[in-house]
Amino acid sequence: MERGAILASFEKPGGVLGASEWRSALDLFSGSVDLNEKFSTGCQLICWNCIPSTSRDGWLNLVVGPRTASGDLSDDAVRAAATDSHSSVDAKILPPFAAFVATRGGASAVCDELGFRHLYRRAGDGWCGISTSARSLALIEETEFDLASIATNSLLGWQVSAQTWFQGVEKCGPGEFVTVADGALKYHRPTGTRVHHEFVDLDDATRRAAALLRDIVVAYVTEHPESVLQLTGGLDSRLLLAAMPREMRAQTDTMTLATTGSADAAIAAKLAAKYDMRHEVRSMDGLHALDPAAAFRLCLTAARRLESSVDPIAAAAVDFAELHSGGRPRIAGLGGEVARGFYYLSRPRDVPVTRRRVDRLAKWRMFTNESAPAEMFTEDFRFSRFNFALEAVYEAFLKTERGWFDAMDSFYLHQRVHRWAGTLASASAMERTIVNPMLDSEFLDIVNSVPPQYKARARFLSGILVELDDELARIPLESRPSPETYAEPTLRHRIELARVTSAKVSGKVIQRFSRANRPPDGGAVLAAKVVEYWRREPEALGGIVDCGLLDGGWIERMLQQEESISVAATAFIVNLIAARGMPISQMRD
Repeated sequence: MERGAILASFEKPGGVLGASEWRSALDLFSGSVDLNEKFSTGCQLICWNCIPSTSRDGWLNLVVGPRTASGDLSDDAVRAAATDSHSSVDAKILPPFAAFVATRGGASAVCDELGFRHLYRRAGDGWCGISTSARSLALIEETEFDLASIATNSLLGWQVSAQTWFQGVEKCGPGEFVTVADGALKYHRPTGTRVHHEFVDLDDATRRAAALLRDIVVAYVTEHPESVLQLTGGLDSRLLLAAMPREMRAQTDTMTLATTGSADAAIAAKLAAKYDMRHEVRSMDGLHALDPAAAFRLCLTAARRLESSVDPIAAAAVDFAELHSGGRPRIAGLGGEVARGFYYLSRPRDVPVTRRRVDRLAKWRMFTNESAPAEMFTEDFRFSRFNFALEAVYEAFLKTERGWFDAMDSFYLHQRVHRWAGTLASASAMERTIVNPMLDSEFLDIVNSVPPQYKARARFLSGILVELDDELARIPLESRPSPETYAEPTLRHRIELARVTSAKVSGKVIQRFSRANRPPDGGAVLAAKVVEYWRREPEALGGIVDCGLLDGGWIERMLQQEESISVAATAFIVNLIAARGMPISQMRD
């Protein structure tokens, strides 16, 4: 079953869309549409596969367990955030957060400062709407695919700025406040009076960041002792473990999403055992036993709830592992990329953003891991997609109005973390609470105050870990040295890091010229089953060649097993099928 979604639509007096037209359009999206009564004059609320938390006066909480850094958010605070257009969203609300309220005069919605909880808006012919789903807005009134957005998605594996697959449908911006009344849509991002931290020295920033993470983690686990720490072999989750006092660790459960024998699971198990923490591996091993039709259904469902914006095969593998996970609140660390400096291609220095630098970063790092191969596309799209995508990325860099290295930090936070991680978080926002202390606005302010030269090679983040727990900092990461090595640049550590960097550069060069993608856990198994299903049931492709994006000869060779197909190519085709709206009910086992 598809995950829940909500659409609030508004027509001008004497609107052009009748109830039958609404139902006909939305039946394409889901077989179980619940057409609700009007909330207020001109406002219809439509929900499917979900029962949002509401109050008698019409507000909707669009996340489970909204919270500030220090405590759970009250109902009054949620409603106020979606009602007051003259004040900024409370900066202390942790992403993801969004809320909606309908009144007699119209309705309004708001999302968190990072835009992590995705909402979408569209102004149509005599109507407008706000939704948790871009596709629902695209289905109400016929529209075309947005080629620039699709090009970006095909190379990055995600989208930037306000892009969606559909012309006229845009993602709401960070902290955006949207109002609708009488069929008219207005939106703005209120300006607040945020106080940003000034950089004093590295030690001071490290101490403040460490203390802040400790306060947030302790407050949450104290208030929610049933919470689970999502633990991996990486640095981000290690930081959150370190922020937890040792006496609290033994009372907290941990979990890892992985395949059996993965390095992530092995390191997480050792860390959990070291501190007497219960550890559970939610395994993807059962994917091997899936029927190809079930595998395709799983991936197509994931693509729909992700709005075709990120890799549905990776998400489907996680969904499979999470099938019986329950609804316990979770502490997860995702966002260290904004302070890790791993994407710097040279020693940080004061240089401007240029198209050449963006081009180089895109080719060597951004357009390698999840890009669909050029040969699968028509000749016209094949030669235009890079320019489309590069232009979108370049514009996003220019909007930061910063120097090159600061602009990279801003891009990874406000584009990759926002549009990639935020898409994943939004898909489960009404199912479970996931708290990420590293997205706290004060923590991000501290990170943004630190010059790039101290963030390079994860020096700053590793220093926070040393400050929190030097014992944990001495334990090696998955396929990398210990965080202590990054935090303390002694001669021996520099030699070791130079060796690691050299190996990574060599790997990236090989990946660049071999055009080899790194599949996610479980991705290769699922993708192979999906392709097997297409070869058995070619009609499952839903006439995607008619879109004018994919090369018909390539598709035919793939179906005849004359053309190999990568995980990234499979993921892109699944996203395309989902965006076109093929009903899952039409699939044959």
